[in-house]
Amino acid sequence: MTRIVRTHVSGCLAMFVLALVVVSSASAATTVTVGTDPTKFVMKGKIVTPDQVIDGELVIEGDTITCVAASCPDPPGAARLL
Repeated sequence: MTRIVRTHVSGCLAMFVLALVVVSSASAATTVTVGTDPTKFVMKGKIVTPDQVIDGELVIEGDTITCVAASCPDPPGAARLL
């Protein structure tokens, strides 16, 4: 099930989410693909929500989380952290 979430992200929250995704995937090799748009990111790993833990992806575009799901569509030009 794909769950699309659009929400404004403050700087502190964005860093927390980034740290959560990156730290949870730190035990495995991480591959970074540099994108052409510095405001878009796709991160893959364990995502902890209030309701569940998802092995999935998080998409941030600018200051907005646009997707949290098992699989998210890649925005054009996004950097990928897998």
